[in-house]
Amino acid sequence: MKKAFVVIAGLIILLSSVICSNNNKQDFYRDFYGIYAFERVCYLSPFSSTTIWYLNKKMVGTKYTIKSDLFKIESNNIYNSVEISSPKYEKEEIPTKVSKLADIRSFLGTKVECQYTIDTIHKRLFVSSDCLWIASYADNTDDGSEIIMNIYKLSKIIE
Repeated sequence: MKKAFVVIAGLIILLSSVICSNNNKQDFYRDFYGIYAFERVCYLSPFSSTTIWYLNKKMVGTKYTIKSDLFKIESNNIYNSVEISSPKYEKEEIPTKVSKLADIRSFLGTKVECQYTIDTIHKRLFVSSDCLWIASYADNTDDGSEIIMNIYKLSKIIE
């Protein structure tokens, strides 16, 4: 009888921890707002004049504030700081018909669930259940397509 109680209690604890971890992933997807640090370069366009190694080195310490009323990039190394009050994050589906230079699923895999465009600065956030990436893109005016210039993986800073 005592062994049965221990086994049942163990199963309840295991089940509740699985449910809680799934809820945390869903919360991340619903609310990606927060403060993030640059983690690494995931993709760099072949049109870039720099290297992934160089960017990984220079982007260390870059901080991203992504909130409903503020989008901010703070970097001492490579970019000028960017600050947008009252940004508009336009949620979009991931396009299925894209060019080879804009196919986000080939760059990051299939776990990307949606994207948010910040049009005024040609940046896009890609969100999965547990990750956030930021990309810069350029309009290819010749054919109206887009070219992804770079994609950085961000890590949430717990404050």
